[in-house]
Amino acid sequence: MFPNYMQVLPKTEGNEVAMNRIDFLGALDRISVFTSITDSPCVVLTFSHNGLTLNSGDTEAGSAHDEIPVKYDGNEIAIRFNPAYIRDVLTAMDEDEIVMKIAGVGPSVIRKSESDDYTYVVMPLRV
Repeated sequence: MFPNYMQVLPKTEGNEVAMNRIDFLGALDRISVFTSITDSPCVVLTFSHNGLTLNSGDTEAGSAHDEIPVKYDGNEIAIRFNPAYIRDVLTAMDEDEIVMKIAGVGPSVIRKSESDDYTYVVMPLRV
């Protein structure tokens, strides 16, 4: 018997962000160098008009900042995630273009841009 996964799917539609999966994965890999040595790895994703900024927190090894282009026209929103969880999703996919639905403090959904075959839910970190 499978758990009731419908409970964690967002009930409201979030802002939709379309992006290149390889670009996003590469930026996460570069940022993760500075988050992998901490007890609670965290990357801040800031979505703004047609851009995604990724920032790691200050650690003993330093901090990192990266930007990639995205298709997004909503209000600026910053969300904290464990980069390993998003990386796991992105490596399991094979599409070039993906869509991420963001809802602020709620769960975010990542799926293929051309189909709804799979729905990945990633929970944000709370501060």
